[in-house]
Amino acid sequence: QSLIKLLFRESGINPYAINPTSGAWGLFQSINCDYELGNVKQQMDWGCNYIKKRYSTPSRALQFQLKNNYYWQLENNLIK
Repeated sequence: QSLIKLLFRESGINPYAINPTSGAWGLFQSINCDYELGNVKQQMDWGCNYIKKRYSTPSRALQFQLKNNYYWQLENNLIK
């Protein structure tokens, strides 16, 4: 459930989401990544690996995001 909440905050669970300000893109809104826009499997593999390395669990990643407001809010993540 933490992963879904994190993805919703990041991209609205949209593998095509692009942040027009930072250039971050995909489900996890990464800037420096090697996944294709729209490729859910690549994005999930990359993002879950990133979370595991940096935060250990999706719950810790979400806690960090909620505490630090580190990521853009949902309305800024999507091109309308």
